Amino acid sequence: MLADGGSAVNILPLQTLKLLGISTDELQQSCILIQGFNQNGQRALGKVALHLTIGELEITSRFHVIDARITFNVLPRRPWIHSSNAVPSTLHQCLKYYKSIAERTIKADENPFTIEESHL
Repeated sequence: MLADGGSAVNILPLQTLKLLGISTDELQQSCILIQGFNQNGQRALGKVALHLTIGELEITSRFHVIDARITFNVLPRRPWIHSSNAVPSTLHQCLKYYKSIAERTIKADENPFTIEESHL
């Protein structure tokens, strides 16, 4: 999972949708154009509501599905981060939140990028 504080929509790659066993026939219609992938705008294939469990953090959110080759499984948007009372840290590569008055930390993948994506 990658948390993007600048993202306006929750994004779910098509490959993750397939891994979850959800057919594209189950998607609700979506007319939005998402900017920032493949150097162009890309139409969402549809949208789907998912119940996420990340560590002990649980929340239901709507995700727009795109067919793009990307390395993350889920890209939550800024309001998801705020409604979860979570604090992402790119410096420390983690997401922190409180549950039952205790601070919890979810660490990022150690190697989130493929070799093809890690060049400048």
